[in-house]
Amino acid sequence: MPLQVKITDGDVLLFEGQLQGLLEFGRQQQGESGPGSVQQSAGTTRIVMAALDNKKVARRQLQTLRTAGNSVRLSNISTSVDLRIEQHGSLESGRTAELPLPVGLTFPSGHTVTLSIPPVVSREDSGLESLASISMAPGQMLDFSDEFARPLQVDDAASDAGLGHILRVLQETMEVFRNARNVEGLYAAAVNGAVRVVGFDSARVLLYINEQWVQVRDLHSDGRPSSSWVLQEVLQHCRTFWTSGTFRPTASVARLDAVIASPILSREGQVIGVLYGERVPESALSIATDISRMDAYLMELLAFALAAELDRQQQEAEAQRNQTLFAQFFSSSLARHLKDNPDLLAGQEVEVSVIFCDVRRFSAISEVVDAQTIFAFINDVIGAVSECIDAEGGVIVDYVGDAVMGMFGAPQTQPDHAVRAAKAAQAMLARRPALTAKWREIIKEDVDFSIGINSGKARAGNSGSTYRFKYGPLGREVNLASRIQGVTKQLQTRILLSKATACGLGPDFIRRRLCSVRVVNMQEPVELYELNDSGSLELNQRYEQALQLFENGELKKAARQLGEISEAWPDDGPTLVLLSRVVNAMLEGGDHCDTVWNLSRK
Repeated sequence: MPLQVKITDGDVLLFEGQLQGLLEFGRQQQGESGPGSVQQSAGTTRIVMAALDNKKVARRQLQTLRTAGNSVRLSNISTSVDLRIEQHGSLESGRTAELPLPVGLTFPSGHTVTLSIPPVVSREDSGLESLASISMAPGQMLDFSDEFARPLQVDDAASDAGLGHILRVLQETMEVFRNARNVEGLYAAAVNGAVRVVGFDSARVLLYINEQWVQVRDLHSDGRPSSSWVLQEVLQHCRTFWTSGTFRPTASVARLDAVIASPILSREGQVIGVLYGERVPESALSIATDISRMDAYLMELLAFALAAELDRQQQEAEAQRNQTLFAQFFSSSLARHLKDNPDLLAGQEVEVSVIFCDVRRFSAISEVVDAQTIFAFINDVIGAVSECIDAEGGVIVDYVGDAVMGMFGAPQTQPDHAVRAAKAAQAMLARRPALTAKWREIIKEDVDFSIGINSGKARAGNSGSTYRFKYGPLGREVNLASRIQGVTKQLQTRILLSKATACGLGPDFIRRRLCSVRVVNMQEPVELYELNDSGSLELNQRYEQALQLFENGELKKAARQLGEISEAWPDDGPTLVLLSRVVNAMLEGGDHCDTVWNLSRK
């Protein structure tokens, strides 16, 4: 919707006129004309207020947009310069306000900007009539207003027949638009409604594109030109205008006795087109029927119905595009969830469990098979890992080479996120035999995994960019999960959990505390637990006893206990690693033994 804009610098008038859409006011930038100049850029109309060297006005100072009704939204986009709004106080930098028109603003430089509703040309001066109120944009009426709180009375129309006519028009209007399946069908429904329902001799739909009126549909117009005057009034004032039968013809309406144009508005209230109707005389001597106010209301009804359906189809198309876009980057379940809750991409603090799964010896495997085979192999293995995450309601966050990152607990709240992550890890190991049977002859070794899980608070949202979405978590707990996955190789185990994750599991999960470590770039020690895929309770108990002896400084007892464990379970990697640490501590001697393992690599 247009605004009447007036800009002054003291007593000097810099600009006065009507502008439409998003407006931006600011100091001259390199390559721009001087104060008072207006230019279009990326859907924004920019007005230069002050010269390049006037530092009291920011380069990008103020944005305005006329909203529904007679209001304007003001945004001070400067980072340091405040503005003063007459009778409303200050508009501080970075703040936004919505105020009724007219509005006057004063800049520290002495410049003033006055925003008001453009004046409506009077009927006496122009021969035009208009409806009193601005046309309604799609989505503006969220509920019935008080105007409809009372029953419709017979006096509201000329007669019972008049009320019946209104009802029939409403029914037929809904029917013609209900049957429209695409944009072309909507345009056809609109012109048919104007001719066959309201009773115009001809009708057309014109769209306002790149500051030009473009006809996209017509019915019986026979190539007659549209009234540029009527179109301009609709564009400037966002309401229905029409000419009476006594209108003095101009070149653009010389053959017409009466024309009408009702605005087609976007959801933002901008004129994107008009529904245009005509009543044409049968001969040069005949007197055409005037356009009544009832005709104007019905025409506006058709234009609003067209705008509403265009907006609905646009939103459905946008939703479908978003669904397709989401599906390219997210799992199908996450895509559906984000489609219903797009605000989740902005980010939120959540309790999550993050899982990293890496395919062991992938680099070595890549050396012995060709590129086509390695792609088939990794796609198969990564697909199996992803299925395990998805089956437990997790989110596939990312694929990095031969590794998969998953998350539980967001975007859908899952109080048992640690349990879900642990079950997904166990399911991954359960897939190993089938994958090995399928690929062993080709890759010459078993398929194996390294899995790390950590639980804690993270900020989940779009951790990518506007160019590529990546829904996932960010924060220390995420980095720790990645580090824990790396430690599996050094501890010669397959699934490692942080203490936070281990505490979130019930007694059905077999686990043992392995050690305390300081991972790379993190000073706080972390207790690590192994999740046994087929663990022995006796092994776990004896190992944890030996670990406690080590942490108490009883190195000889710890070494003896670990030796016995190694004889009983010779393939237990964590036992061999802890025994090596105990022996090294004994060789180094000293009264104090640092039982926290300081890791030097990720």
